[in-house]
Amino acid sequence: GKVAIAVGGFSSAVGRVFVALLASALYDPSYNPQYSRFGWRVCLLLCTIPGVIALVLGLYVLAESPRFLLVWGRKEEASQALRNLALKNGKADQFPEGTELLAVEDDLLFSTESTWQRLGQEPYWSGLLVASTSHLFMAFAYFGMIFVLPVYLDTYGRVNGWHQQDKDIILVIV
Repeated sequence: GKVAIAVGGFSSAVGRVFVALLASALYDPSYNPQYSRFGWRVCLLLCTIPGVIALVLGLYVLAESPRFLLVWGRKEEASQALRNLALKNGKADQFPEGTELLAVEDDLLFSTESTWQRLGQEPYWSGLLVASTSHLFMAFAYFGMIFVLPVYLDTYGRVNGWHQQDKDIILVIV
């Protein structure tokens, strides 16, 4: 859990620095004299490349979930998938090859309730409420800063005699 959060946070931070440097390089007239030809479109295109690579790799590298395989009656494949996970985790001795799995009726799979109905019940409701509220506040703060900061910098820069390039550099850094 902690590693997944740390990797995501670190990747996000590195990605933001990368985007700021890329935008600065594409916007800098001394580095890129034909800014109008490149600009934000090239930056957007370059920023989507890592996501596309991750999607393609994910489709070929990630295995099916053993639970999914078991629920759909593919017991041998589910057993092999669990064996592969045990090998990766160094627990192969606890899950010998050819172990037969017992299918358990999946209450959620055969439930008459829709996903939306289940989200309105505990334990999902409280988690959904907390996650949605925190996301709302984060989005409000982030987009509020994105919309207000240029106006603030324009006013502050006009009072202190900044040039447009000074304001642009600060916006790229942020």
